[in-house]
Amino acid sequence: MGLLRLMEMIFFLYFLISVPIAILFDSQAIAEDLNISKSLYPEPVVELGKQYVAQFKDPYFLNPPSWYKALVFSEILVQMPFCVVASIAMLLGN
Repeated sequence: MGLLRLMEMIFFLYFLISVPIAILFDSQAIAEDLNISKSLYPEPVVELGKQYVAQFKDPYFLNPPSWYKALVFSEILVQMPFCVVASIAMLLGN
């Protein structure tokens, strides 16, 4: 029974970490399309995104194509709510 609980805690951490990443980083790719002001994002998060682009030259983060925006949009609508529910379930042990 101890190994099962350990696995639940590992999944809990994974799902819990996925939520702020989706909100703070991934959603920046579709912020303009949804008329969300970039000023709503914390400055350190925006700076971290700029450093990421400068270091890795990621074209999807720099100038996201339409298919990538659709993928991020589905992540926000489907995966993020699932991660919230799944993290609660893993924490409760269900």
